Amino acid sequence: MRFRFFALMIGGFCPVVISAQVLRVDYSYDSSGFFTRHPAARAALEQAAADISRVLTGTFSGSPDNPIVGERGRTRVEISWESTINHPSKSDPTRVTTAGFTADTITVYAGAKPLVKKLGLGETGGISISLKASGYGSGWAAAMAAAEKTFNAGMRADQGPILHTMTGSLAIGDTTTKYALRYGVLTGSISFNNDADGDGTADRDLSGLWHFDHTTAVAAGTNDFYSVALHELLHVLGFGSGASWESRVDGNAWRGPMASARQGGGAGLIALDRSHLTEGTMSTTLDGGRPQQAVMDPALTVGTRNSLTALDAAILSDLGYDVAGEAEPASRPPASR
Repeated sequence: MRFRFFALMIGGFCPVVISAQVLRVDYSYDSSGFFTRHPAARAALEQAAADISRVLTGTFSGSPDNPIVGERGRTRVEISWESTINHPSKSDPTRVTTAGFTADTITVYAGAKPLVKKLGLGETGGISISLKASGYGSGWAAAMAAAEKTFNAGMRADQGPILHTMTGSLAIGDTTTKYALRYGVLTGSISFNNDADGDGTADRDLSGLWHFDHTTAVAAGTNDFYSVALHELLHVLGFGSGASWESRVDGNAWRGPMASARQGGGAGLIALDRSHLTEGTMSTTLDGGRPQQAVMDPALTVGTRNSLTALDAAILSDLGYDVAGEAEPASRPPASR
């Protein structure tokens, strides 16, 4: 039986390169109490985060000043910003503000909620902004450009995939100054299904739905929590969404050089939903070179466990991450198509 992942996104894997980037799991929005009741699920999620972190070898900036300021002469532009995520434990589209982000860390806020015929949901975080101008003189365009440059550098737009570019114009008196503010992966949220019987309400007994213990063989008829955690965490990293992803997708073809080279070309590599690899796509595992379906296959076979594959890592490289064992991408993905 194959269980579908949500379409958006084994312990012991030890590559040689030591990671500089870390996926950190935060449970402060787990209002469902899921991870308190299921400590083995927490251990599996943190193992998945650690295994992905080991292949990320670059560096990430921390939160810049807030507001971000650009000044020229007597003119001043301020960009106030908030880092936001979708609430991982609420079914309505509640957007919540996070505490920003720290250097070399992507904080992933974890929770659980009923998901219809889905095992998990991983999403990248976002940014909301407001702009303010003050002063007088002729330096508005230069002040805006200075603030824009600082924003783009501080929001990781050149330290991995570009998720989105916010464009607009700031009207100051009779002057209109355009801006293009880009951001990368700052934070994210991940939700797991806690509705075993599919009636739309959370259940306490999830033994027939999940296999939580990542250190034991997956029980027949259950879904491996570790495997789903890997899959959804890769969605948090921009697999399946964002400007850099879209710039590499051409119909059902992948136009990234690293993954295309590994697969003998990118034709037919992308699923119809444009958020996953084509179902049945095979690669080899990073923890032993075994043949396995890629983690970002859209479906997981019940009773089986997946680990990271060379293809999953190559696509992270194509998106702009520095990845252990993968060369620098031939070119960074553009900000938009």
